[in-house]
Order: sequence, then C-alpha cells, then structure tokens
Amino acid sequence: MGDDVSSLGDLWAKIQGLFEDTNSRIDSCKSDLEIRITSVEAKLLELKTDCSVSVKQVSERLDETRNDLYAVSNQLDRLERAHDLILNGVPFSQNEDLQVLFRMIAAKLAYNPANTPIVSLKRLSKQAITVGTSPPILCQFAIRNERIELYGRYLRSRNLTLRDVGFESNNRIFLNENLTPQAREVRSEALKLKKQGHLHQVYSRDGIVCVRSAAGADPDAPKPRLTMGSGGRMDCCGQCVKYSMFVSNFIIFLGGAIVFGLGVWTLVDKNFINELLGTNLFTGAVYVLIATSALVCLLSFFGCIGAAKEFKCMLLTYFILIFLIFVTMLIGGILGYVFREKVSQTMQQEMHSSMRLYGAPGGRSITQAWDTTQERLKCCGVKTYHDWRGSIPQSCCQRTLTDFKPCQDNPTPENIHAQGCLDITSNLIRDNAAIIGGAGIIVSILLVFGMIFSCSLFRMIE
Repeated sequence: MGDDVSSLGDLWAKIQGLFEDTNSRIDSCKSDLEIRITSVEAKLLELKTDCSVSVKQVSERLDETRNDLYAVSNQLDRLERAHDLILNGVPFSQNEDLQVLFRMIAAKLAYNPANTPIVSLKRLSKQAITVGTSPPILCQFAIRNERIELYGRYLRSRNLTLRDVGFESNNRIFLNENLTPQAREVRSEALKLKKQGHLHQVYSRDGIVCVRSAAGADPDAPKPRLTMGSGGRMDCCGQCVKYSMFVSNFIIFLGGAIVFGLGVWTLVDKNFINELLGTNLFTGAVYVLIATSALVCLLSFFGCIGAAKEFKCMLLTYFILIFLIFVTMLIGGILGYVFREKVSQTMQQEMHSSMRLYGAPGGRSITQAWDTTQERLKCCGVKTYHDWRGSIPQSCCQRTLTDFKPCQDNPTPENIHAQGCLDITSNLIRDNAAIIGGAGIIVSILLVFGMIFSCSLFRMIE
C-alpha cells in the first residue's frame, strides 16, 4: 500500500513537471510570436510609408506631365488658329457674299484691290442661322503675314462700322484673334477687371491675352477678390470719405429724429388749430413732414451700413432715394414760400366761416376748437372780439384762479382777451414752421453732403 502511494506521488510530480515545462514552452513561443508580429507590423508600416511617398511622387509627376500636355495642347491650338481672325457684329442676310463684305473691309483699311489678302470665310454657328442674327465670321488667311498685316491696320484705326460694309447703321464691327477657349476665358475675366477700373487696356497678341494696368496702379499689387455688389480695398482718401459719410449719416439720423419729434409734438399739441382753418392743410403738412423725416432716418441708417460694409448697390440706392427726398423737400419749400400770402388769406376766410358754425348743431368740434384756441392762446375772434357780433363765448373771457371773469355782457380790456386769434395763430404756425423748417434746412444741407460722400465712396470702392 505504501509503495502504491509513493508511485502515485511520483506520477503526479512528473505530470506537474510536464505541465510546467509545457507552459514554459508556450510562454516562450508566445513571446517569440509577439516579437515576430511586431517586426512584421513595423515592416508593413515602413512599406506603407514608402508606398505613400512613391504614390505622391508619381502623382506629382503625373501633374507635371498633365501641365506639359496642357501647355503643348494650348500651343498647338494657338498655332492652329494663328492664321485666323474673328469678325464680330455683322448681321446675317439672305444671299450674303462674305467675300464682297471682306473686300469692302479691306478697302476701308486702305488695301488696293490688287493686294487684298486671300481668305476663306464662314459663319460660326451650331444652329441654323436666321436673318438679323450676328454669328461671328471666321476669316482664315492663306498667308500668316497677311493676317498680321490686316490685324495691325485694324488696331491702328479701330473705325469699322456696318455702314462701311453696306448696312444702314453706324454700329461698330470688330476684328479679334481666334483665341483658344482658355484664352477666351482669360480675356473675359480681364475685360471685367477693365470695366471695374483695375486695367487700362486688354488686347491679344499672337493668341496671348495681354493687359495693361490702370494709371497709378501698382502692377505687383494683388487684385482684390470681388463679390457682387461689394468692394475691395481703398486708399487713405477713400477711408476718409468712408468715415466722413458714416459720421454725416449719423448726424442726418439725429436731425431726422429731431424733425420727427417736432412733427409729432406739433400734431398732438396744436391739432385744435386744424378745425379753425377748415382744412387738413396744416395736419397734412405735418404728416408729410413726419413721414419724410422717418424715411430720412431709415435711409441714413442704410447709408451707415453701406459705408461701413462698402456695399456699392446699397450706396447707389441710398444716393437715388436721398436725391429724390432732397428734390421733394426743395420743391415743398419753394411752394410754401411762394404761396405763403395766399395761405394767410385762406386762414382768415376759413376762420370767419367757422365762426358761423360756433354752437350750431353738428358743429361741436368747431366749438371745442374755438374755445381751446381762445382759452390757450388768450385771444378772441378773428381780429378782435367784435367779430362775434355781441354773442361772445365764455372762452374769450380772462381766467381767474377758479373761473372766468364776466365779460360776455360788458367786455372791457380788463376782463376779455382783446387781441384777435388770426395774428396769434399765424405767429404760432410761423414759429413752429420756422423751427421745423430750420431743422429741415439743416437736414437738407446734410443730405447734400451725404449724396456727395456716397457718390465719391461709390467711385472709390474697387
């Protein structure tokens, strides 16, 4: 029994030793495998880097090759068109003879019939040509020097019209080189820059678009990137005009707000006078004044934005509207000055007419207007209290601390307002008109400066 136990213990020990040896070998293999995997990953990463560099180099070489092919293709295209000229602006007509037309152009360019260049002519159009349209005419010269000579004569004169080729019109016709599509795109962009004032001249020579910068422009300075309706950089003078316009519009805004406030105050505080005049002339004039001043405030706000952001379209709109407002205010001021005496006569007539409706049924508003006017302005009647013909209203009486003095039966200078309401009302309207008119004149002067600054800034924005 003891021998069996000993044998089992030895067997178990051997088994444990075998497991430990196996685990040791497994760990060794695992470590070796991890080292090899890490080495493979490093080699794969190195291979990936090498491949990326190689692909980048191949891509760069392909780009260089593509650019070379593009340059060669463009040169071949230019060479193919080197014998061509394009004639633009000649309308198509039935049974037209392009050779006769070309000989007339050559004669205009001082060619003799004997030395007129030999050319092949055809209309360029992908669709059927209709009468009245003007597809370009391709002129293909047999000898390149003849094409150069004719184009040079045209550039020196630039005086070809439809009348020179038998049409009853003075519209110009143009000769241009037959440019490649890429060159036409370049010329189109260059013509846009010329229209904006960045370039002085755009022309082509041997298929290459040439430009000449505007006078005073820095040829090395990068041109601004333009967006629709907005501008680019400005010089110091332009910045000065910009800030001057901003300040002037801010002052215009304040002036318009003041006139608006005066108009509202006049409308609220002096509305009772309207019933005496028997017309809406006074109220209408105040309403027009309020609307105009509000519009001026709004436009000055947009003028500030246009100046700050350099929006050309907003500046142009601002100039036009401000000019219309200025003209309207000028015409209104002139008409007011011309008809001032007639307005005074009309006031007297309307006040006499309204007196007849005082206290009458349906004349409550006129009664209240007369009472308010006589009580607040301390006047009576139109020119004197005698205008009431014995029926003097209580509002003509002078006030005490608590009530009116008795004046209706026995009017005296001590108990009645002796001065008539016409002069006081006229003076009141005149004083209010002077205040509002003075503010309006100041705003009008500022509007002139606003128009000048907006026009100058519009021209200075690139």
